[in-house]
Amino acid sequence: MIIEIFYELSYVESYKEDIAYMNRFASVSLGRFVCAVILHLSVIEEIEGALIMMKYAVNHEYMFKNPLNAYFMAFMQFFITTLVEVCNLIVILASNDPLNIVLNFVAVCIVAEFDNLVFASQRSEHCTKMLEDNAIAEKILQIQHTTSKSCHVDELSNVKDEEGNYRKMRIVYNDRPCFQKFMFTLYKVCRVWYVSFYVYGLPFLAIILNILIPAYIRVKTAPV
Repeated sequence: MIIEIFYELSYVESYKEDIAYMNRFASVSLGRFVCAVILHLSVIEEIEGALIMMKYAVNHEYMFKNPLNAYFMAFMQFFITTLVEVCNLIVILASNDPLNIVLNFVAVCIVAEFDNLVFASQRSEHCTKMLEDNAIAEKILQIQHTTSKSCHVDELSNVKDEEGNYRKMRIVYNDRPCFQKFMFTLYKVCRVWYVSFYVYGLPFLAIILNILIPAYIRVKTAPV
């Protein structure tokens, strides 16, 4: 569905014209900013949760039958949620009146919440009840390892390995297998982007692009 929206925005000429000649009215600009902020606040918890799951999967690979699948699912939640928000930003920028801004915003919000709606429809399933039970989650998914330098290298966790020895609490980057290094590096890149730009910077793109894109296109298409 998100891919279809991007296709429409890329190849339908009417959308390109709308983006090129965005309304300069303050009410429209304010509407775009408000809609961008509302969706941002509604999905930011999912983005943060995805990052926590990525780090847990890469630091506790022995907890999973297939740690790569667990990591990939968390990364996909991070990537798709980010893509939905970027799509929302483009859609509201292509809307030239308050009503269309709100309607397009609501449509993208439904797409963003679709996974939660599917999960909510499975209330009677045993797995759903187990996932919603915080006591079970806190008991099973305990954080036993860290990459923090404040933790001593020789400090041990409460978990034993296959040989009966306690695992080290701190995981050093150079001690990781090659593919785990890649997974941890990808997590760090996502984390840096999230902390440095996404949390506070992304909603303000609705205002910045609202000014820059029309100005750029008018200069580019102006007769010499």
